[in-house]
Amino acid sequence: RAPKVSFNLVADYTSEAIIPMWTVTMHLDGKYTSRTVVNETNDPLQAQKPYWLLNASLKLGPTNGHYDFAIIGRNLTNTHYMIYSSALTFGDPGVYAAFVNRPREVALQAEVHF
Repeated sequence: RAPKVSFNLVADYTSEAIIPMWTVTMHLDGKYTSRTVVNETNDPLQAQKPYWLLNASLKLGPTNGHYDFAIIGRNLTNTHYMIYSSALTFGDPGVYAAFVNRPREVALQAEVHF
């Protein structure tokens, strides 16, 4: 069930020079997963094609660290992939049910530090 190839790429950058008296943090990560069979019987009809995922965030806060704000994006490419698949017990041959990942998400975050 494990993919033959998978890897992650991550980049983080933090700067106090972009906006005076503020800290800006940028994060980007990508994940590649090769073809994966997503059931316990290794049925090739229940295989997930290779896919990429891309996540990113931008965080901004004063250098005193009392609070910060962020915008966070997950699955920015809106890639759809199966997490698990199973043949239907009472269905016709070749009919499957599958659980899929979450679609693209964008979130706003505010933090207060005591």
